[in-house]
Amino acid sequence: MLFDCLAVSFLCIGMHIACAWQGMIFSDICNWIYYRVPTWISKPLFACPYCMASVYTVVYCLFTNDMDILILLKIPITCGLTAVVMRVIRDIVVHE
Repeated sequence: MLFDCLAVSFLCIGMHIACAWQGMIFSDICNWIYYRVPTWISKPLFACPYCMASVYTVVYCLFTNDMDILILLKIPITCGLTAVVMRVIRDIVVHE
């Protein structure tokens, strides 16, 4: 279960960095999408890693046929891991 949460967390962080950070590979495409769709669509897709973590945890569990009551634990664990890793990344980037 922890491996699943880590995998989804790092997937969300990687997608967020590739899309939302200026100068990254998909930043122009994501900026174009961001200004043309409502916030409630863009945040879970690429704009908010914490919102992405909850949505992509459900998607991951659907694809792996792992939908059970433990998803109620996986969602907050994945969001928490994402918050911790994003905090570390932002601290490293700020100090460079």
